[in-house]
Amino acid sequence: MRSIVDLKQKKMLDVLRIMQVHGSFSKPNIAIRANINAVTAHNIISELEKAGLVVSNGVAKSNGGRKAVLYSINPNYGYIIGQNIGRTKITTSVYDLSLNTVYVNLKKSDLTMSNVSINNMKEEIERAIHSSGVPKDKFLGIGITLPGQVNHREGVVNSMLNLNDWDNTPIQSIIESFTGLPACVYNDNRANIISCKWLNKIPESAIAVYINISDGVGVGVMINGEVFSGSHSFAGELGHLEISGHKAMCPCGNVGCIETLVCSANIIRQVKNRYELSVSNEDSNKACVNEIIQMTKDGNDGVYSIIKEATQNISYIIDAVIKAYDPEKIIIYNPWLLHFNELFNELVDIVFRKCNWLKKNTLSIEIDTSNVIDSYGPVSIVLENLFNFDSENRIGLKMD
Repeated sequence: MRSIVDLKQKKMLDVLRIMQVHGSFSKPNIAIRANINAVTAHNIISELEKAGLVVSNGVAKSNGGRKAVLYSINPNYGYIIGQNIGRTKITTSVYDLSLNTVYVNLKKSDLTMSNVSINNMKEEIERAIHSSGVPKDKFLGIGITLPGQVNHREGVVNSMLNLNDWDNTPIQSIIESFTGLPACVYNDNRANIISCKWLNKIPESAIAVYINISDGVGVGVMINGEVFSGSHSFAGELGHLEISGHKAMCPCGNVGCIETLVCSANIIRQVKNRYELSVSNEDSNKACVNEIIQMTKDGNDGVYSIIKEATQNISYIIDAVIKAYDPEKIIIYNPWLLHFNELFNELVDIVFRKCNWLKKNTLSIEIDTSNVIDSYGPVSIVLENLFNFDSENRIGLKMD
């Protein structure tokens, strides 16, 4: 059973979390949002203000009588380092507690060799601390996101596809030992669904799924407000569902994975087999996809048919997500669906035909047009720990 002190701290964290996600509130509105009485709301805000975690920032509108003071998170109370590790680059950022960007830097880095990548990570963290101008004792933690199977409870990279050098790498303890700061480590796609929560794109206690279909297929699942990883950190690997009759070899070593039908590399390969691209083989998949999108907009029906077929195949992934997790909201990131609303609408229609018991008003399927969800992934996993009384990790606000 939790002590009175524990319950008090949990209520404080609940109030902070509400302010972080939704902005400024008066004490009466905080009481309503946090489901606490007015006296408790007053006492909590007063203590948080005294501790420097909360500041007053104006007054609420009033129809008469005394105007209520508005309170919000103090953005300068502390700062967070976020680091997104991709296959070809490392992006390192510094944010304040209101998610304002203080510093950001991108460094090219090859993920193939773990020792090189980890050295680059260390150098970039040092550079971020120095260049941001933030005193080191003001940093609350470091959030790190990577591809592959990541055990976030232990901060260990279990494995990465075709990159055996990363197997069982204790990245959390390595970074904590180097920096002296607490760290948390997540798979990038699971961090994306947490990012959706902290950017207020899904309800806090939602059953929701974020699907990233670009260079590969990544799925992040949230169940009742908690990220779902599974027993072996493999949950959401739906890109490796095998499609009957499909014979393409997947990088995972199996044949017929749906990922090989819908990923950017497949579209680029098909287009290059029929047409010439001005970008060279050394250019990124992103540059190639952008040119393919432009070819389609310029009226190339052959390229459009390739994109359309890939879009129709995405329906298998969404169908599997619905039948496995029964979410209330699905958010999809995909570089070409951003440009072709008619294809997205056709995709949604196909999904609801496959799941014909579902009513459209009970499931929201949306395209991520923000282009920031993965950027906020690393900082979001730190926030998830800072403002979560039941956090499994060691990052947390210490309050008397």
